[in-house]
Amino acid sequence: MQVKNLFDVLKKQKILKSIFLHSLTVLISVLVVFAITNAGSLSPTLSPASTFYTLADIYTRLTTNATATEANHDLNTSNSPASTFYTLKQIYDVIPTIDPAKVNVGTTYLGVTGTLLGNMWNGTAGITVLPAGAYPQSLGGVEDWNRNTVMPVDTYKSTWVSCHAGSTPNDAGNNYCGTNDTNADKLDVDTGLIWSKMLNNGVSHRWFWANNCAYPNGLPGDDGVCNSNGEVACQCVKLTSNKTGCEAQDGWHLPYQKELMQAYINGSWSGLSPGTWFYWASTTASQYTERAWFVDISSGNTVYSNKTNYNQTLCVRSIYNN
Repeated sequence: MQVKNLFDVLKKQKILKSIFLHSLTVLISVLVVFAITNAGSLSPTLSPASTFYTLADIYTRLTTNATATEANHDLNTSNSPASTFYTLKQIYDVIPTIDPAKVNVGTTYLGVTGTLLGNMWNGTAGITVLPAGAYPQSLGGVEDWNRNTVMPVDTYKSTWVSCHAGSTPNDAGNNYCGTNDTNADKLDVDTGLIWSKMLNNGVSHRWFWANNCAYPNGLPGDDGVCNSNGEVACQCVKLTSNKTGCEAQDGWHLPYQKELMQAYINGSWSGLSPGTWFYWASTTASQYTERAWFVDISSGNTVYSNKTNYNQTLCVRSIYNN
C-alpha cells in the first residue's frame, strides 16, 4: 500500500511539472509578442546613413573649438579595423574645468553659473549735490559715497548677504556664510568673497601687523626700520606662530588692492558695515616698496602709504574654500 501511494505522489508531481512548463512556454511567447509589438517596426524606412559626429569630431571641438560637419564621414571602412579612434577617457580628460569667474554673471556654461561681472556704472547724484540733477548717471554720475548720504539707487551694485548663525553649513547667509566664524560679516555674491567685520574693533594698525609680517623681519641686511625703497626691512616675512592681523584667523587673508577696489565697485558703501573707512591692502607699491596700498571703500579712492603708518583692517576669504 505504501509503494502504491508513493507512485501516486510521483505521478501527480510529474503532471504538475508538465503543466508548469507548458504554462511558462506560453507566458514567454506572449511576452515576446508584446515586446515586439511595442518596439515599433523593425524595418527601417531608410538605408543606414552617416548622420552622426565621430569621436574625432567631438575631441577636436573640445580641444580647438573647431566645428565639424554632421555626417561628414563614410560608414564603409577603407582599411582593416585598428585602434585609431579617440577613447572616451581621452575625450573626458580634455573637457575643461570651468572657472565661474570667467563666465559672465547671469549665464550658465556646462552647468556652471558665471560670476564674471558685466558693465558697471555710477549712479545719479543725490539731492544734497548741487545743482540738483546736474550729475546724472547718463553723464557719469557720482561715487557711491554721494556726499555721505544714501548710496545712489541707480548705481551698479552686487547682492550682499549678511552672515549670521544658522544650522545649514555652506549655505549663504547661514552658519556665518558657511565659515562657522562669527567674524564673517557679508558675502558679495558676484565675487564669492566673504568679508569680515572691522578687525580688532576698529583699532588702527601698521601694515606689517595687518598682513601677518614679522617687523623687524630678521633677514640679512635688515636694519629694523622700513623707510626707503628697496630696503630689506620692508619685505614681508610671514609669521608662523603668534600670527597677527587677518591670518591670525583660520582661512582669512588681508585683501589684495583689487579685491578692495572690486568691493567698492560692487557697492561696499552700503554692502559692508561699516563701509566708510580706508583699509589696508596686502599689495606693495612697486615703485616705493616702503609703501603699501589702501582703499577707501566708500568712494573707491586708492592711494599708498608708508607701511609703518596706521590704517583699519578688513579680512577676506572665498566662499569656494570654506
